[in-house]
Amino acid sequence: MKLRLVDCQDSFTWNLVDLFTGQGVAVEVLEANSSLNTLLAPGPDAWILSPGPGRPHDWPNLELLIEKLPSEFPILGVCLGHQALGEYYGACLRKESPIHGESVSIQNAEGRFFKNMESNFEAMRYNSLGLDPNCRPELLTWTALGAGGEVMALEHRSLPRFGLQFHPDSILSPQGSLMATRFLEIVRGIKAGNGSLLGLDSETIRAHSSAG
Repeated sequence: MKLRLVDCQDSFTWNLVDLFTGQGVAVEVLEANSSLNTLLAPGPDAWILSPGPGRPHDWPNLELLIEKLPSEFPILGVCLGHQALGEYYGACLRKESPIHGESVSIQNAEGRFFKNMESNFEAMRYNSLGLDPNCRPELLTWTALGAGGEVMALEHRSLPRFGLQFHPDSILSPQGSLMATRFLEIVRGIKAGNGSLLGLDSETIRAHSSAG
C-alpha cells in the first residue's frame, strides 16, 4: 500500500510520515505547490493533506486536488487539511482561541472513522482557526467535538473523506496509532471492493468515479 502526503510546508508532516510508515506502508511526500498533475499522478491508494500555516485558500492546490481526485480514493486531512476538506464541501472557517501544542479533550467521537474506538480521549491541538460548528454543510457530519463545541473531526456522508483538527501524530495523542490503523483499514477495504462493509456508499463512489 502507498500513501501520498501533500506537504504544506509544516514540520508536523514528518510526524505523520512516521505514524504511517510505522504501520508498514510506504509514504510519498510531495510539496503542496507541486504541479496538480504531479499531485494527482497515479500510484497512491490514498492521499493525506498535511497541517500547515495560513488558511486553506493560501494553498489552492488543496481545493483542486479534492475536486479532481476520483472519489473512490480516500483522503485524510489533518489540521489545515481538515479545514480544506471542510471548506471545499461548504463549511465555514472561523477564528478560535489559539491552542499551540496542548493536550485537549476530544468528545463524542463517532462515525466510520472512529469505529471501535473510545468516544472520549485526549489529543494534541495546534491551531487558531477552525470550522464553525454552526455552519455544517449537508454533505458533511461532525464526528467529534472539543470541550467547547469546536469541530474536531468530520467525514463526508457517503465518500471516504475524513478530517481531523487535532494531530494524531503527536505523542500527546495516545489514540493516534489506532486512527492510522483505521484509516488504512478503510483504504484496504475500498481497494478490495468492500466499501459498503465499511459503511461507505459504494454505489455513490462508483458513480462519482464514472462521472469523473
